[in-house]
Amino acid sequence: MLNLYFLPVVGLGPSYTINLFGIITSELASHFISDLIELRNHRIAGNGDSRIKVIINSSGGDVDSGLAIVDAMLATHEELTTIGTGEVCSAALPILAAGDPKRRFITPNCIGMHHRGLTTPAGEYDANLVTEYENYTNIREQDYADIMGILTLKPSSWWLKTAKPDSPLWIPAEDMCRLGIVDSIISPYENQKRKGRKPHEICEA
Repeated sequence: MLNLYFLPVVGLGPSYTINLFGIITSELASHFISDLIELRNHRIAGNGDSRIKVIINSSGGDVDSGLAIVDAMLATHEELTTIGTGEVCSAALPILAAGDPKRRFITPNCIGMHHRGLTTPAGEYDANLVTEYENYTNIREQDYADIMGILTLKPSSWWLKTAKPDSPLWIPAEDMCRLGIVDSIISPYENQKRKGRKPHEICEA
């Protein structure tokens, strides 16, 4: 089922919204890419020319599925806005960065997280299986770093060296801008200020 809404957002114009919430899995990636293709076909058929907005709140998940989503976003040739809220971690980070330049946003209380790929499974395994898994991990770590090097202000070598599996890099909203993962911070509190409410009244409501 198509999970989309037609919502006006201040400063962004009318847009179709795809929500990407929760753990990234192959099933979620399949639904997301299907939604993206359907919206593109909808526009091509002359049923609208509205922008597509992707709202992301995810702790990460399957790196293969995350990179498949990124590939689909970059290949669609549509005007894509991405907005990070809550948490945008691990495999979700390049999805946020894959929005169009100047159209990648984050809410002020959102936090990102980057870490070094996958860890070898615990327990006793055949040596060949462990070697294959480590080879796969190295390839996927490089793929992840390469795409982050393309989409952000830091080169792929920086993304490879910055964090380790047992020492993730937590990235607050301001640093997400500094690293070029997003272009600016948008505040949901501005609408409340226009209504004459003070910040403490917003929290107490």
